[in-house]
Amino acid sequence: MNRKAVEKYEIKLKRIINNSIHHQNFETALQATAACASINYAYNQKYTDEFLENALISVGGSLVSFSDWNEKDNIHNKKVLFYDGFGADRRGIAIVTCKAICANGYSLIYVSPIEKKECQPTLHDALCGLDVKWEYIDTSHDYSHTIFQLNEIFERSKPRFSFLYTLPNDVSGITIFDYLAGKTCRCQLDLTDHAFWLGVNAFDYCCGGRQYSASIQFHYRGIPQKDMLQLDANLFVDDCELGDLPFDHNSRFIFSGGDLYKTLGDEKNTYYEIIKEILISHSDIKFLYAGKGDTSEILKLVKEFPQRVFYVEERKDFYQIIKKCTLYLNTYPMFGGLMMRYAAMAGKIPITLKHGNDSDGILISQDTRQIEYDSFDALIADVDRLLSDDSYLREREEKLIGAVVTEDCYVRNIKMIIEEHKTEFPYDVIQKIDTTKFRSECFDRFTEEDVLHSISIKRHRKLIIYFPVLFANASLRKIKARIGGTK
Repeated sequence: MNRKAVEKYEIKLKRIINNSIHHQNFETALQATAACASINYAYNQKYTDEFLENALISVGGSLVSFSDWNEKDNIHNKKVLFYDGFGADRRGIAIVTCKAICANGYSLIYVSPIEKKECQPTLHDALCGLDVKWEYIDTSHDYSHTIFQLNEIFERSKPRFSFLYTLPNDVSGITIFDYLAGKTCRCQLDLTDHAFWLGVNAFDYCCGGRQYSASIQFHYRGIPQKDMLQLDANLFVDDCELGDLPFDHNSRFIFSGGDLYKTLGDEKNTYYEIIKEILISHSDIKFLYAGKGDTSEILKLVKEFPQRVFYVEERKDFYQIIKKCTLYLNTYPMFGGLMMRYAAMAGKIPITLKHGNDSDGILISQDTRQIEYDSFDALIADVDRLLSDDSYLREREEKLIGAVVTEDCYVRNIKMIIEEHKTEFPYDVIQKIDTTKFRSECFDRFTEEDVLHSISIKRHRKLIIYFPVLFANASLRKIKARIGGTK
């Protein structure tokens, strides 16, 4: 999709936002803002948008209403609110952060979408018996309705400290947090440091996990260094047992996983070529991928290497699979930071082909761990040795000791963030990282489908009068999908 076509959609959406705010049609403005943010997240040619940020402030001025309370009034209370716009169970850092808040003696107020409530068994088990008040918001209706619900929760609870952990296009959460300035200390946990998101005015402190985060925050989002914190999370591990594998448990295999889009978009299909090269050179090695998304390329490998390449959907025992594998292969061209850390914690080398600076700083003292390669050939040569020399493999695995944050360290630093607004890992000089190549690949992957999923969704129904063709196409696709599903 060419740039002019994308810009045309963005210009039209911003015009809708402007006119809607002028005529006090605030819900339409919020829906158009969310749609525009979704496009920018998928397109990823910039990291922030001042117009969209100001639009949320304008809308919030009419929709948000707090009584006269401020941060000084609640400085001595022990209430900490964790706003989880994702609402995922095991993915991300919600579990470990909520546990850390409770471990430090605070009363936790957990806020998430109501539709996620029955999908969070692990989170509920992890926090069972702790001082937690569960609050759920209904996000099936208008964005303005969600704003009113959040407004009421904050007004009632008046937390001393509030964590913002949410989606890049969460107009409701961001609008509320914009207007919490001076009432509660706000800290955003930046899970999406590599891409566009809304919310540069919605926090007092922005917490990232690595130097790459700092570069994007400072040089591309314009966040002052004094407002930036660094803290990588410890990892939550389910104590479930290893389930069945599609091959003998004693087999040597390479494991990889995550969203499959991270393996696509490279014109040389490098990730899949790496797998082919390894399998051709090592006839006893199998390959297992666990994830979701576009399976077109991985299924080609399954067909090309029967009984040696296997694809399964996401599984709760993924960490047990990592512990069982011989090597972990990181995705490319987009790395998987969380899986990279899980592999290191399991003592399995996360083989990573460098893609600019994208994967820098995921592990502690990463440059000493010998996990990254500057070229395809260097990676293949080292993997050959790792698979052929057990003593060399053990030697390299020992280099992973201490590569991830421990639970004690994370708990201690969460308390520092709440009490002192700092961590044990201050940023020094923040160098500017060139993201041109990465953004170019995002551009190449962007399609009309991304526009469709951003604009023509049920929650954006007020936009149908402006984009009738898009909504009609979306309806036709749903009808075809239903017909196809009944065959």
